[in-house]
Amino acid sequence: MADTLREQIITAFTARAQSLSTNTVERVRRSEFEGTARNVSIWDGEDTAEGKEFGIQEYSFPIAIDMQWKPAENPSISANAAIGETINTMIGTNSTFDDLAKRTDYLSSTPTYPADGSGYVALTVIFNIYYATKIGDPFTAVN
Repeated sequence: MADTLREQIITAFTARAQSLSTNTVERVRRSEFEGTARNVSIWDGEDTAEGKEFGIQEYSFPIAIDMQWKPAENPSISANAAIGETINTMIGTNSTFDDLAKRTDYLSSTPTYPADGSGYVALTVIFNIYYATKIGDPFTAVN
């Protein structure tokens, strides 16, 4: 069976996030720390039906990028640079993922700075994905 539109969007999002990671991007699984590597994982959230009109169902869902790394510089400077890089990479050039989605919005970012002795920074950047399908057809985008 073909992938649902939601799955196609998450797959495209994950592929684009690969450039943010030193290692393979994981889905709904925390990455292991490895030296100075930047590890990235993707976490998709609950669909919300936004509205129906003329046989079209609109949806949205949050998707989070979690990163962990050991910065070579001040953790705050490194986290703020990573926030900018993430927003630019994920929606700066194509927020529709080649017309799979209607749009992607940046919602929030939360850095967590190193605990004493660990040296690792964690960052969560959350986006909201908006997409639409024909009612009863979760496989085809309607934009």
